[in-house]
Amino acid sequence: MKRKNKINLTTLSLLSIICLTSPTKNPNLEQISFTETNPIRLETQEHINYSSKKENNQIHEDIELLARALYGEARNKSKELKIAIAQSIINRTNKNKWWGNTLREVILKPEQYSSFNQRDPNYNKVWNPLRYEKPEVWYECLKIAKEVLENKFEDLTEGATHYHTDKVRPLWSRRKNSLTKIDNTLFYKLFK
Repeated sequence: MKRKNKINLTTLSLLSIICLTSPTKNPNLEQISFTETNPIRLETQEHINYSSKKENNQIHEDIELLARALYGEARNKSKELKIAIAQSIINRTNKNKWWGNTLREVILKPEQYSSFNQRDPNYNKVWNPLRYEKPEVWYECLKIAKEVLENKFEDLTEGATHYHTDKVRPLWSRRKNSLTKIDNTLFYKLFK
């Protein structure tokens, strides 16, 4: 039985490597590099021509980076919450360009998603997810990221661009009403 599990895990790991382009895992975010391609507008993603190698690489990079964000922010949370967090990240990408023009710029913007901050306890886990959890946890994040980018779910957040758990109350949320609550997480839209 152990040998069969080992083979299955090896197969899953190889499939993950084959299917996704990995970023360079450098300790400094500024040094993380991806293949440079033209940014893809997320709201028109269902119309992307997958025959272009550059666009296909960008899709894989977007899926992987969004999955890393989900892993860092909600790996042990419900599927519904993971979907909502992914949707809020995409909503932020499609809104005010202060956060960035691409999914990569939005996710890696300093101090926006805590799991990408070097001092956060999740930082190393985000860059090496198979080392810290069962592989199924990482693969679920990959699957959800792919499905959200393919618009397979309605927006559970009602257009939210921000969220926090009910255990904290960030300054930016104090004069705002939350749009929805999923599990213990409140979602907000900061800009119209």
